[in-house]
Formats: sequence, C-alpha cells, structure tokens
Amino acid sequence: MVPEPLFQTRSPVSSQTAHDLRHSVATLLADEKINTKVTAELLGHSDPAFTMRQYVHSTPDVQREAAELIGDVLQSGLKQVQEGG
Repeated sequence: MVPEPLFQTRSPVSSQTAHDLRHSVATLLADEKINTKVTAELLGHSDPAFTMRQYVHSTPDVQREAAELIGDVLQSGLKQVQEGG
C-alpha cells in the first residue's frame, strides 16, 4: 500500500501535495515582490534562479500589471515625442 502524500486530506486543498504548495508559496511571494533570494532560502534552494525558473509561475494579475506598466511607459514616451522632448 502506497502512503498518501502530505496534504491529501478532506480540506479545500485536498488535491494539493506538499510539492504543489511549494510552487504556490513561491508564486505568491513573487507576486508580493518578496526578494527572490529570500524565497529561495525559505524553500531551501541555494540558487534563486532555480527557484524562479522551476517554482515561480506568472499569474493573470501580474501579467495585467506588466501590460499596464508597458502601456504607461509607451504613453509617456509618445507624449514626450509629441511635445518635442
């Protein structure tokens, strides 16, 4: 008989494993702009790049925020060009 993974209970996250939780934590910390080195250390990783590459996933909110930032920068540049600056 194979033992059930951690967090395989009748909770709202019953389909989540401990490993899934690590990905969620890394992504949530990145969304909150917590330093990548801190996140890597919390997860026991020596290389923050590994943490970012393997554990942090983009979310729709962060993608929207990035698109808005790009739009703001382009608008600002366009305004400067139009004003002759």
